[in-house]
Amino acid sequence: GGGGGGGEIGDDEQTSTTVLAQATPGTFYFGRVEQVDEDSLVVLVAVSSSQAHEFPPNLLRRIKSVQEVQAERTATVEGELAELLGQAQEGPSRAEIEAEIATLPTKERVRIVPEDPNWEQQERALIDRLREDMAAVEETLESEAPGSDQLLVEHGFELPPIEQARAALSQKATVTVSSRVKTGYDLIRIGNIGDLAFFHHRTTTFTEERRELARQVVDVVKEVSAVFAFDPRFVTLFYQSGSRSRFIKQRLMYNIWPIEDHAKKNNIADIRSDVFAYAYIYGLHVHKLAHYHDIVHGTRHDFYMNELRVEFLLEWLDLLEAKGFDAASLETSELGTTMLKHVVF
Repeated sequence: GGGGGGGEIGDDEQTSTTVLAQATPGTFYFGRVEQVDEDSLVVLVAVSSSQAHEFPPNLLRRIKSVQEVQAERTATVEGELAELLGQAQEGPSRAEIEAEIATLPTKERVRIVPEDPNWEQQERALIDRLREDMAAVEETLESEAPGSDQLLVEHGFELPPIEQARAALSQKATVTVSSRVKTGYDLIRIGNIGDLAFFHHRTTTFTEERRELARQVVDVVKEVSAVFAFDPRFVTLFYQSGSRSRFIKQRLMYNIWPIEDHAKKNNIADIRSDVFAYAYIYGLHVHKLAHYHDIVHGTRHDFYMNELRVEFLLEWLDLLEAKGFDAASLETSELGTTMLKHVVF
């Protein structure tokens, strides 16, 4: 652009001065960029005046060199660093922080030691057996026909715009820390009972009566799991009053508290002689195994629960008959409605 014989540009850019010295003041010219070097970011040569437009001379600016830009960035970074260091020096010292921490209330920690000193070795051996058994099962599996899962995975689904996602991620998050532990999560590992992992509520006494109940429940789980051709060793049992059974991280966790509560209210010494425990574990299996197909509670999950009921109906009736339970009475009873038709938690 014109600038009074190149004086507005600066005498140190010789190439730019030579070109712009020929320009008419107040006129803008189109030129072609032919090189970029360390002295000036842009050097214009072969200026063409065939397309000229009025351009105020006071808008002309000198182009900064690479060295100048780098120097400005270095000064900015050094200034920010100095500011941060100054703020850090103004804060409390390490000794002051440690003294403040010492005045805070502390929580007594209790080390939980497994009852069986050889528990870890037994657990590793059990896991090795599970791997071997699963490898043998996988060799017998047949490939499934393409279905809705393949449709979702292969053809995909609409995602929100990336700008919207980035805006959400840039929002400040408010985190509230609480010392309250959610029901069903304050558990400790007791060990294995009949190859099934067992957990117990940390602050509740694990009585011998409950240990015997857990052994009986393990037998029921094994019998009901055989109905679904499901390996019972993939079921984890736990006890906590009022807690729901869970499907968490692809794992099944069944609470035996409802069985104990029913047994106490009805004076049942051996829960294997009563239909409640079988119906309860059956309902949990239908609910939780359907989650392997769809994690969300909805119509798809309801569909898979019904498919499991239909697929293994004969095996379920055979188990009820073998145990001496009346399947017809169970079907029409309140217990049957709750455990066989509804979602069991």
